[in-house]
Amino acid sequence: MDETTEQEALTFTSAVAQLDAAGYDSQGFSIEDGFILCLECDTLSEAGAVRIDAMLTFGQEDGGIGHVFAMACPSCEVKGLLFAGTDTIEADEIDPSITRIVNQLVERIHHEQG
Repeated sequence: MDETTEQEALTFTSAVAQLDAAGYDSQGFSIEDGFILCLECDTLSEAGAVRIDAMLTFGQEDGGIGHVFAMACPSCEVKGLLFAGTDTIEADEIDPSITRIVNQLVERIHHEQG
């Protein structure tokens, strides 16, 4: 790993650690069957129903872009992280809703910050 890559990895790792320390420390979230699944209470929610508090965007070794969303479940209100990287996007072949949901979340955060 070169120095720039090491610095980016440390920055990403420390940013995720800061989110964890800020209370985004549940089991987190995943995308299942066109919904966001809270891994704490097993509730499926529409992408628009989940509160997004922050988003980190990062480059990946394969040249892709990844996102980490800090969010809260609308049902149990637990805070956690949703990781969506190139491997998630490749999983879109299995579940075509994954890319759609990630894009909706990115658009929401850009709109809210805009």
